[in-house]
Amino acid sequence: MKLPKRLSSRNFYSAVPFALSMILLYSSVPHALYLLPLAVAAVWSYFFGIMYFVAASFLLIYHRVGGVLGVLIVALVFLGAVMSKLDQEKAPLSDYAAVTIAIMLSVPTYYLLLSLSYVLSGFEATLLAVALFATLYFFVKAVAGD
Repeated sequence: MKLPKRLSSRNFYSAVPFALSMILLYSSVPHALYLLPLAVAAVWSYFFGIMYFVAASFLLIYHRVGGVLGVLIVALVFLGAVMSKLDQEKAPLSDYAAVTIAIMLSVPTYYLLLSLSYVLSGFEATLLAVALFATLYFFVKAVAGD
């Protein structure tokens, strides 16, 4: 059976972070199986990837899953959504590597901000987090050349 031309020339690298995120999400919240159809649809569409990101984030907030596990799950879901967009554009592997490194830096950033939150009040730590992520975003945009 031959795949349609639209699907045969497309990469499906986004399936890896979506699968990892579903495994981690299910291990922390058993109700995460309800998000499985959305995760599968997210592999094909950036829109469904963002919908899965929002739904998984709300599920984590509702079940009070935080810490490094929550950050890692959110990072994997967001990585899958971005990689889905790269899959659609047939991007080179260097773009996948840059996005993966940039998003996975959220885990060490979490530990940095956690250690700073003991010294700073909550508002200053939040401002520092926003500044770090904005700087990272603009750095990745500058490196990618967009």
